[in-house]
Amino acid sequence: MKFLVTFFSVFVFGLLQFAAADSSNFTLECYAPGTALFDGHIYIGDDKKIYIANVTETAKGIVLSNGSLEMDDGKVIGIGKNYLSLEADSSSFEIAYPFTIEKGILKLYGEDFHAVPSGKDGIYVLGSINAAAGRDDVIPIQIKAIGDDDTAVSDYKGDSVESTSSYSLLGSQTFDSSAASSASAATASEVSSSKSSSKNAAVANFSYSHGCFFSLLIAMIV
Repeated sequence: MKFLVTFFSVFVFGLLQFAAADSSNFTLECYAPGTALFDGHIYIGDDKKIYIANVTETAKGIVLSNGSLEMDDGKVIGIGKNYLSLEADSSSFEIAYPFTIEKGILKLYGEDFHAVPSGKDGIYVLGSINAAAGRDDVIPIQIKAIGDDDTAVSDYKGDSVESTSSYSLLGSQTFDSSAASSASAATASEVSSSKSSSKNAAVANFSYSHGCFFSLLIAMIV
């Protein structure tokens, strides 16, 4: 009897851990066949923007349970004027989410991405599906989420990801350096609290919805 109670306690704990888990770690691999970026790689520039070019560098990340994307340097990707970056460079900068992984493909707002010419030959800036929409020089791309075993990682949707229909980024704000600095400072605090709160919320929600069931089950055993 004591063994069964212990077993179910461990089982419940394991489920709670699973409910709060992040995605597998993966490499962000550009997929744009038939374009100038057919063999391009995604990487982080010195200015902390996300670029695509025919280079050897790569970028790795992990989707957190709150739907944000954390890169391998521990920083979370944000978005400003529809362009992705690790540091604020406009007053519209905010944490980018929800990221999901669907059939091995990384999505933002449930959509793919745009690669926009940076002004330097062969180098493109990574943006959301809204970046430079309608321009002829934009390259639509997909981002494969490739694990350490060189295969696509499992599908993933964070526990606190909301409906994508509620997200709209117009990118019409004017850049303001002081506001950008404030946004950058606020970002670090927001990310830290967001990671913690989303995982706590996931555990709390799971516990509430399943607590009665497991309590009844253990009571029946006893």
